Amino acid sequence: ASMIWIFDGQHKNHIRVFAKESCVMSTPKTLLLILAIGLLLPQICFAANASISGMVVDSQTEKPLPGANVFVEGTGLGAATDSDGKYEIHGIPPGSFHLIVNYIGFKKVRISFTVTINQKLQKDVRLDFIPLEGESIVVTAQAEGQFEAINKQLAARSIVNVVSSARIQEIPDANAAESVARLPGVSLSRSGGEGTHVIIRGLSPKFNTIQINDVKMASTESGDRGVNLSMISPYMLEGIEVMKALTADQDADAMGGTVGFRIKRAKPGFKQDVIFQGGHNQLRNSYQDYKLVGGISNRFFSNRLGVLAQIDIERRNRSSQSIGAGYSTPAITAGEVNKIEITSFNQDDIIRSKQRYGGTVVIDYDLPHGNIGLTNFFSHALTNGTQYSDNYDLYHRIRHLGGSDGDNKLTSLTSVLEHEQSWGPFKINTNLSYTFSENHSPENVLWDAEEVQAFTADLDLSAQPSELYSYTMNNIDNMFLRAVNSSVYYNKEYAAALKSDFQLQFTLAKKVSGTLLFGGKYRFQDRNYDYSFFTAPQDGFRYPHSAAYKRDVWRLLMGGPSEYDTHTAFPFQFFLGDYTVDNFMQGNYQFGITADKNLMWEVARISTLNGNGEEHVYVSTIDDYSGSERYAAGYIMADFKYGSLIQFIPGVRYEKVWTEYNGVSGDSRGGWGSTVYPHEPANSKRNNEFWLPQIHLRAKPFQWFDVRLAYTHSLNRPDYRWLVPTQDISTKSVRMNNLNIKPALSQNYDVYASVYENHIGLFTVGGFYKKIQDFMYQNSTTVITDPAALNLPAFTQGFFTSFPVNNQEMVDLWGIELDWQTNFWYLPGVLRGLVLNTNYTHIFSESTYPRTETKTEWIEDEWGFPAQKVSYVYSTYRDRLIDQPDDIVNVALGYDVAGFSVRLSLLYKNDIFKQTAFLPEMRVTTDDYW
Repeated sequence: ASMIWIFDGQHKNHIRVFAKESCVMSTPKTLLLILAIGLLLPQICFAANASISGMVVDSQTEKPLPGANVFVEGTGLGAATDSDGKYEIHGIPPGSFHLIVNYIGFKKVRISFTVTINQKLQKDVRLDFIPLEGESIVVTAQAEGQFEAINKQLAARSIVNVVSSARIQEIPDANAAESVARLPGVSLSRSGGEGTHVIIRGLSPKFNTIQINDVKMASTESGDRGVNLSMISPYMLEGIEVMKALTADQDADAMGGTVGFRIKRAKPGFKQDVIFQGGHNQLRNSYQDYKLVGGISNRFFSNRLGVLAQIDIERRNRSSQSIGAGYSTPAITAGEVNKIEITSFNQDDIIRSKQRYGGTVVIDYDLPHGNIGLTNFFSHALTNGTQYSDNYDLYHRIRHLGGSDGDNKLTSLTSVLEHEQSWGPFKINTNLSYTFSENHSPENVLWDAEEVQAFTADLDLSAQPSELYSYTMNNIDNMFLRAVNSSVYYNKEYAAALKSDFQLQFTLAKKVSGTLLFGGKYRFQDRNYDYSFFTAPQDGFRYPHSAAYKRDVWRLLMGGPSEYDTHTAFPFQFFLGDYTVDNFMQGNYQFGITADKNLMWEVARISTLNGNGEEHVYVSTIDDYSGSERYAAGYIMADFKYGSLIQFIPGVRYEKVWTEYNGVSGDSRGGWGSTVYPHEPANSKRNNEFWLPQIHLRAKPFQWFDVRLAYTHSLNRPDYRWLVPTQDISTKSVRMNNLNIKPALSQNYDVYASVYENHIGLFTVGGFYKKIQDFMYQNSTTVITDPAALNLPAFTQGFFTSFPVNNQEMVDLWGIELDWQTNFWYLPGVLRGLVLNTNYTHIFSESTYPRTETKTEWIEDEWGFPAQKVSYVYSTYRDRLIDQPDDIVNVALGYDVAGFSVRLSLLYKNDIFKQTAFLPEMRVTTDDYW
């Protein structure tokens, strides 16, 4: 990879150079060099040439047509219309020409025009929908959305998939994640039946970037870089793009892809909308779901000033039920399918209610040859959840009847100030942004009751989970409340960024033209995570307030002093509630008794308010962290066109990141982490920088066919929690992070061929391949043989540890995508209202995973007595990536008639890989999803 230079200035400030020769420059000098090249290079390419501009609209509705292809015939000059249907073409030499305007679904237009030196010509174009001969057909709602998506996709510089504004509004999805999931190569992770996070091409949510108006959203997760999309309402959006092959002007931290949301702006004319939806939750037989959307917009002062405001309020019952099981292998025989035994069985009934409040306020003003706008997006989600658990610990013959109750508050805010200005062929785009997220659980109560000797002596560990109930004792007299605890956590991230992009159109020859693009970005980000855990003691010898706590709990239960004041155990029957779990998992499984959650809260408050409980110092400290990241980037790229035949887009991007994180380093060998935990602050600083070439080529031998090729590079930076200098030494193990972990780098190859025509619509066949270097994963448990190499004290030799590492083997990810978007306007009668969108994706991946094998043999010790010798054999095995499905199918068949729209959708993805293991029979996947 002689084109790629990676300067890695982490803890030891060592440099890894993947190039024959290189020189390290300071970041300011690098960015200034990019800027200087961008400003000086085009000066040789310009003459006093004319320009043409205008708007392309639907002749019947007068609506703008975004993504229309507008070009000067016989030259390399052209442009695509923006979201307002506007276009500008510069660098036209004096003379007579023809302007060609293409838009799939509409008749092509050929207009004659003549320009003189420095003339600025205005040409607005009205396009007619293609009807059958002698007939007049109005473009229906779903067809309009499909045409917009097709033409935007064809006009894009890179390989993208588009969900248009019209398609979003026609029959909206529950949230933005569900809308994105209709595109090829995209699947979702779900919570309570609701899509929350996006998986692109089999890569987990943390590998993808989520943007609002080209601004990266703050992560909503406590440990990684993922973003919860359930908070974004589709009604707020102007459009969605999923960028799968990056150009140099885009952030490289998007190994799977970039999901870009555009917030709506005000259109001419006063508009108001009120939408109300109701829903039914079958699991809880509830009719209380609703969604209310209200919006108002207008443009003033001859349509120069636009104001749009929208609110979104909804309530959803997102209750769910789930089961899970754990297995082990009593004996392993290589090369055979080994017998497995069930060791645990978990059942969860979750009552979950979500309320969301969101809104947008957008103000923009049209300047002469420019626009300035302020976009504000806000969302707040309040989730109240109660979880009842019935878990079988079959290895120890214990049954746990536990649960939790509490609220979670998720807040997201993004504000973007954007300025776009043109001076002839020169254009500048600048945005100043602030983005914020807060994930806060003010208080949760957790409880656990145990039934010991909970299973009959003839328990069969080879039984199916549904057969385990015949072995349960269900002895309530042997069930005791063991713990009532509470917790609080708080996660916050905010970031501010400044970004400037410069564009300069130029002409080199009659058929050779292009655009030079260069710019830079600076971003500062700050994060904090704090978790507190409070215990309610049960064992008097360990907690000085245990006796008082038990006395107060008994007085709560008995209504005052009683003979139970000195009892040392709490029979679970005193804490039972009225809630029963009926028809669990559609009656296929049986759920046990449940506690009174309100009583659990009262017990927890006895611990907290009366001072009987203790904050568990170790649990409340070890995961806390704070940190900041600074990001600087610069790029230069060119978009060369040879007529309409060839489009070549080379570019290079430079990125540098400085990180500083604070955690703790402690010693829990004393075993008193619940009350005393010796620790001290720890700090880690590091930086890394990358030069990333990005190359795109598009060949269009026919007006109805093109091929796109891309060779690009993308990154995945470490999870936040992996950058924290956390370390804890316990009795026989060390918990730690790898502070020298490197970002993963992917070389990406994309090939896409598209056929497009008014009768066909758009049919695309594509393939992709990713070769990922330094892929990050959590290593399996290993034995410390050289403490000094890990900056650990000598006595930890022989201790166990596990920490994140970079994969020494390449990870391979490849796949195919098929996509067909069409409508049947040419069919007779009622059939012409049909609209079809369908796509299929097949994904392959292969990654190396670690394996630690323990071997025990008997030897003689130095005195001749038999002794055990334990050794560890480290090896690897290959399997697919976590969160990857093999197959994804989307089919949406719509029908429009006389202002009525209906859509029938089908989504299928096969089993998703969730947990790896050396033995294939121990690997965990989900069921297929329909």
